[in-house]
Amino acid sequence: MVTLAIDSSNKAMAIGLVDGNEIKGELALNVQQNHSIQLMPAIQYLMKASHVTPKDVTAIAVAQGPGSYTGLRIGVTVAKTMAWDLNIPLYGVSSLKVLAANITCFDGVIVSLLDARRNAVYIGAYRRSDVSAPLETVIEDTYLPMEELVAQLKALDEPVIVVGSHADILLYKTQFEEALSQCVFVEATDGIPSGARLALLSQFEEAQEPHTFVPSYIRMTEAETNWRKAQGLD
Repeated sequence: MVTLAIDSSNKAMAIGLVDGNEIKGELALNVQQNHSIQLMPAIQYLMKASHVTPKDVTAIAVAQGPGSYTGLRIGVTVAKTMAWDLNIPLYGVSSLKVLAANITCFDGVIVSLLDARRNAVYIGAYRRSDVSAPLETVIEDTYLPMEELVAQLKALDEPVIVVGSHADILLYKTQFEEALSQCVFVEATDGIPSGARLALLSQFEEAQEPHTFVPSYIRMTEAETNWRKAQGLD
């Protein structure tokens, strides 16, 4: 079973090809570029380099969110289109879980975060006792002000490792260190999503219907929030 995985949910873009549990190839770009321009050429390059044709692909996995609204729409649209055209299963995986999968073993809580601005973050928290074990969810993907997040983590009273982009970790590192006595941070290389790990994580998910599959934004855009207020819906 050859799975093509796509993650364009944030600044770093990752794709991967996995055959069962064998990684055939993966590619990551961590540059501020338009994913709509780079994604399809990157997929074509990786498939050609891995000697995989579209007919060989038996499943599509995509980072479902949270993340950049534009990036998510691009990746999900490409994934849905390919799954429909090839008539193969489509699997969605949390973008935060993809980051957490970079931590293969840690005796404590793995906290994946993405900056949501205004001193708030998108976060998911997990445990993983063994490299072969699936990630166990501790805190479901959500949007939290930083003060609420550190309060919840403090109440758990466990060691914490924070996973995220280098920029996001720098933004919130001081707040974590001041609130938590047992807190460490990943190296910059572990803050970039892995397309191969995304493909492997999809094996634990249920297939989705391409026509009805949508990104998981978690929180509405500011424009959507303002529109709802203007319409008296909130």
